Amino acid sequence: MTLYRPPGTNIWTYRFFFKGQRFQGSTGETDKRKAERIERAAKIEVQKQALATPHQQAGAGMTVLHAVSKYLERQRSNGNINLRDLGTEEKEFERIVDWIGPDTLMSNVTLETMRMIVERRKLQPRLNGKGEPVLKWNPETRSMEPVKLSGATINRYTWSLFRRVYMMARDEWQVPVTPIKWSLLAQREAGPRTREIKLEEEAKIREHCREDYGACFMFALLAGLRLSNFATLTWQQIDLGNREIKVVQKGGREHVIKIDDEMLEILLNERGKHPVYVFTFVCRKTWTNPKNGLRYVAGKRYPLTKWGFATWFHRTRTKLGFDIRIHDCRRTSGGRLLRGTGNLRAVQQHLGHANIAITAKHYSHVPPADMLELQNRANEASKRRREKLEELVAKSNLEADAPNVQVPVQVSPTRKDKLLKQIAKLSQRKTMARRRSKPE
Repeated sequence: MTLYRPPGTNIWTYRFFFKGQRFQGSTGETDKRKAERIERAAKIEVQKQALATPHQQAGAGMTVLHAVSKYLERQRSNGNINLRDLGTEEKEFERIVDWIGPDTLMSNVTLETMRMIVERRKLQPRLNGKGEPVLKWNPETRSMEPVKLSGATINRYTWSLFRRVYMMARDEWQVPVTPIKWSLLAQREAGPRTREIKLEEEAKIREHCREDYGACFMFALLAGLRLSNFATLTWQQIDLGNREIKVVQKGGREHVIKIDDEMLEILLNERGKHPVYVFTFVCRKTWTNPKNGLRYVAGKRYPLTKWGFATWFHRTRTKLGFDIRIHDCRRTSGGRLLRGTGNLRAVQQHLGHANIAITAKHYSHVPPADMLELQNRANEASKRRREKLEELVAKSNLEADAPNVQVPVQVSPTRKDKLLKQIAKLSQRKTMARRRSKPE
């Protein structure tokens, strides 16, 4: 509503927005039609001024470096953002600013500029934690080749990341940016990973794992928590009386899961091993961690770390030849719960997804709990139809092979009497007709 009357007066006032800037004033009229004409005239005047001085806007001279710096400053002041995610954004923005040019005006960034960023990013290989290219064996060339970046990574850390700065510059800082159709930059992405740990694989891992790491592994399968939540779980987070566990998930959201019977048995077995942390391990050989300088003595028990669990998991899966990841434990927990109950809402609450659409996206491959019964019923119905069709075909073949014998028609006595009477009447009529035709 652009026209309104303030309380206590009959004079109309206009208020409208143009390119993010608000314009407001009194029309001086009590008649609404006259006020509307004044408002239209004010809008036309504002548009004329914008066309006459297109480069006099507040953010007309903002450079790419200035815009990215303002965006990152706001991100740092946001207490809900993960520091690791913030560090990744800063690193990616450093590359984008360098490729576009720090002194390039935001108004000069076009679709071709962003296409250049995407194409240059596609040529770069995937890097590991040490900053080295990840290599993969290519059976065609029989050599180790760098792994290319996925479409999701390119989308997330190139045009989609810079689009946040672009939208903020346009809507908040009144920068006259060039319109960009961002959908033309999107790279094809693979669907969500659906790999789960099979029961046979779980049994083999339990056979080959150590007792301390095995307890943590089984708890991860049941709880469905992320590595950062279950590996460093503390007793302070656990409420055995109410059978609840409280963790802080991504984005700073608090999540509560219930402790089932199997999880309770694991937790009770771990009580008394450490006053703070739930999962611990017994050091097998004395060594010093080169990263933090901590010394581990053989035979002593220490709290489990997510890096230690990741190392053990990687060695175990390599030894057994399984193509599984740590996050597959969380996916397995959700998949088993959905198969057993068919309740997607329960899976969302168990995993702590903020939106049920996320749960539906990642677990749409899981069939309903009664799908096996429905498939068996469908197979039985198909089997009955197939048998009936075979009977009809066999019967038609027998009739085709039988000799062509004329079978006398069986006529009922009542029908026979009626036919005889009709024949007698016809013969009588013919006789009368012949008599009439003879000359006298």
